[in-house]
Amino acid sequence: MKPVVALGDLVMDLITPVRLPIYPGQNQEVTSFYPQPGGGCNFLIHGARLGLHVSSAGVVGEDAFGAQLAAILAEEGVDTSPIFVAQGSVTATVLDLIDYEQKAHCFIGHAGRGDPMPVTPLAESLIRAAGAVFLQGYTLLETQMHAPLPGFLAIAAEAQVPVYYDVGPPTRYADPDRLHLVLTHAFGVMTTEDEVPLATGGRDGDEAYAWLFGLGVQLIIVKRGPHGCLIVTPAGRETVPGYPVEVVDTVGAGDCFNAGFLYGRVSGWPLRDCARLANASGGVAVTKSGGGCNVPTRAEVCDLLERNGVKLDLT
Repeated sequence: MKPVVALGDLVMDLITPVRLPIYPGQNQEVTSFYPQPGGGCNFLIHGARLGLHVSSAGVVGEDAFGAQLAAILAEEGVDTSPIFVAQGSVTATVLDLIDYEQKAHCFIGHAGRGDPMPVTPLAESLIRAAGAVFLQGYTLLETQMHAPLPGFLAIAAEAQVPVYYDVGPPTRYADPDRLHLVLTHAFGVMTTEDEVPLATGGRDGDEAYAWLFGLGVQLIIVKRGPHGCLIVTPAGRETVPGYPVEVVDTVGAGDCFNAGFLYGRVSGWPLRDCARLANASGGVAVTKSGGGCNVPTRAEVCDLLERNGVKLDLT
C-alpha cells in the first residue's frame, strides 16, 4: 500500500463543552477545557489508525501548541518529518464551543502565522512516492501554504500521483485562482451537496458535476451523512448507503470518511468498497464526542462493518 501525503490544515482545537447560545454577561463554568488536534489532523489520525501510511506536509508554529500537536501526531503513527516550523511562527488554533445536548457547535479561531513553507527535497520525495495527495479547503486559506502549494501540485502531476480535494466550508473564502489551480490538478473531489456550489461558482447537481469533469476531475464523492454517499464519474453514478448509528457529535466525521475512502483507493479497492469503508469511518465518528484523539479506531470501524454484514480486507 502506497502512502498518502496530506497538505496543510494542521490546527489545534481547544474543546470546550458549553450550553449554546452564549450571550454577553451570562457566564458559564465548563467541565473541561482541553487541547485536541483538529482540522486535517482528524484525517491523519484516523488514517493512521486504519493502517494507512500518512505524511503531513503542513506547518505548525514555534509555540507550545505546535510542539504538542506534532508530538500527538507522531505518537499516533503519523509521519511528521515534513512538517515545517518557522522561527517565531504561531500555530493555527480554534476554540470549539460544543453543546452536546443540542448536538450543536460553534468555532472561533485564528490562522497560523509565520514564514511560508518551502518545497523541501523531503516533501518532494514523499509526494513522488505517494499513492495519493490530499488537501482540504482550509489549506487554500493558509498564508504559509500559498507559496508551496503550486509546487506541490506540479510535483504530483509530474509523478502522476492523484490529488484529492475535500471542498469543506472554508472553500467559500478561497481565492478563485487558487481554487481553480487545485481543481485543475484534482483527480477526485470530496464534498457534501451543500458544498458543491462553493467549488463550482454557484453550480449544483448535474451542471456542477459536468463543470468539474470539464476541468479534468475524474471522480466526485458526495457525502450524504446518514444516507451514505454518492459516487459520480464521467461514466455514471452509484449510491452507497450508510449504516444506522446513534449520532452524538458530527465533528470530524467528514475527515474520517475521507481517510477511509483513501485507504481503499491506495489499496486498489473498487470504488464501492472504498465508499463502504468511508461510510463506516464516518458512521463510527458521529457516535463519539469530538475529533482528534477521539476519532474512531480500526477495531471500532471493523465492528460496525461486521455488525452490518460487510466484509472488507483491511490488511
